Amino acid sequence: MECPACHVKIGVFKNVHFTAAFFLKRVQPCPYCKTSLYRPHYPTWAYFKDILFVIFLIGVIFFLLAIIFGTVVGYQTALVICFWFWVIAVAVIGAIILTNILSILLYKYYRGIRMHIKKGRQYDNNLKKSNDNRGQ
Repeated sequence: MECPACHVKIGVFKNVHFTAAFFLKRVQPCPYCKTSLYRPHYPTWAYFKDILFVIFLIGVIFFLLAIIFGTVVGYQTALVICFWFWVIAVAVIGAIILTNILSILLYKYYRGIRMHIKKGRQYDNNLKKSNDNRGQ
């Protein structure tokens, strides 16, 4: 990591205390110039952590439903049924995430192909317009 103020590289192994405190806290002063350094924020990872938390909450809700309805149908049966409902919920959430990622990637791939075709057409048009008489 490099300090943007003093442009000095901060070694991970030389300043173990700084590195540990920097990744546990969000703000830590630079050991050389005392400028406040902020930990980078990764919104994509935060999004996936939120999704994992929602999956966990769905599991907790199904577990509580199994405990509540266990007296009626039996605890083992209720736990098995709620477990499979949770698996289906995880599969649906996973399919939604996979569909979103595939749509983003396919759109980028499609756009790249279109740009490549447009560049090829422009190149062919420039060749047709040239007055090159070498082949005659």
